[in-house]
Amino acid sequence: MQAQIAAVDKVISIYEPEWKPDEQPRKRRGRPPTAMSGKELDKFIGGTNKRQMTLEILRTARRPLSTAECAQEFATRHGLSGDDPRVALIGKPPVVDP
Repeated sequence: MQAQIAAVDKVISIYEPEWKPDEQPRKRRGRPPTAMSGKELDKFIGGTNKRQMTLEILRTARRPLSTAECAQEFATRHGLSGDDPRVALIGKPPVVDP
């Protein structure tokens, strides 16, 4: 991977001689911190059969739904508003803590 990065840096330096690879900010990896973890969300949702509810949402929809739309409907059925930060956790796969 480092060899590929070095090759890309070389190509960029040909077109932008003043560009320095070390000066570029590093991208942050991983998820940003959220107000609620996946475990807390599971406590909130409780014993809901997530698969069954998701299939019910998709069956009753009048058109195909995106993951975000399905998560929003799932949240609405649990009493969450659209601007609640927990809605973003519903449509994402769980993160396994090390």
